[in-house]
Amino acid sequence: MELPNDLRLDVEDEYKPIYRKHYNTIRTRVTEGRLRTVYHFLVESDYTREKAKEYISTIGLELNRKYSYKINVAFGFILRNHRTQELRFFHPSNNSMLYDLPMSVKNRKDIQKMLDDLENEDARAYAMAHRPSTEWRMEKIVCVRFDLYKMISTPT
Repeated sequence: MELPNDLRLDVEDEYKPIYRKHYNTIRTRVTEGRLRTVYHFLVESDYTREKAKEYISTIGLELNRKYSYKINVAFGFILRNHRTQELRFFHPSNNSMLYDLPMSVKNRKDIQKMLDDLENEDARAYAMAHRPSTEWRMEKIVCVRFDLYKMISTPT
């Protein structure tokens, strides 16, 4: 698959084969299902808290008494073997979510807590925890995935 024109200048040459091979996973898109909507965001430059905030605002959570949400997050990143210099893509998936259980989001305070959890260092720690062995180190976060479950609030 050829990289889109807008990525050709922004992606380092050594990473282009990974972007080509895995672009369907890396690219920005939304997949809506009956119970879950999955938002994938391409990280075009360095991953930051501001980018996380931008992605979450794109999702457009309706914070009101009628709805609450459960959200989980996974990152896709490029790994480099420090011995062989081989590059490898780590897929964001159901098996590698940031939280053991999806985080409940009912108000702005919950969103703030999630943003605090998504700080760059947490993303790096996540990548380090999911690498295949200590021979691999994270080079770059290339995408982030949000799994969103919309819940109808029940009156108490």
